[in-house]
Amino acid sequence: MLQVLLVPSFRGVLEMVLWDIWDPHVFVLAEKNQTFVYVYSPVNIWSPCVSFLGAFKRPFSAHPVGLQNGTLTCQVKLWLVWATLLSVYLVTCMKLKPS
Repeated sequence: MLQVLLVPSFRGVLEMVLWDIWDPHVFVLAEKNQTFVYVYSPVNIWSPCVSFLGAFKRPFSAHPVGLQNGTLTCQVKLWLVWATLLSVYLVTCMKLKPS
């Protein structure tokens, strides 16, 4: 059965979608110079859903090329690579971690 879910808090022009290689429930939507972070919850009290975790600005010339374990890798120039750890990813993982 095909299921379509609403992705909240995104109103921009979509350039790219990247799924995290290590955490298949985390994905980012990228527009010109901003990245929006989401988590997909296949099971919850009501039904599957997508939750907005946060957004951050990227340098204008940084183009996303990969997402792995919460680290977004971007190509800045032909030979340069820029990587950043998604802070909203870390905060969410710490909140969800069982004590």
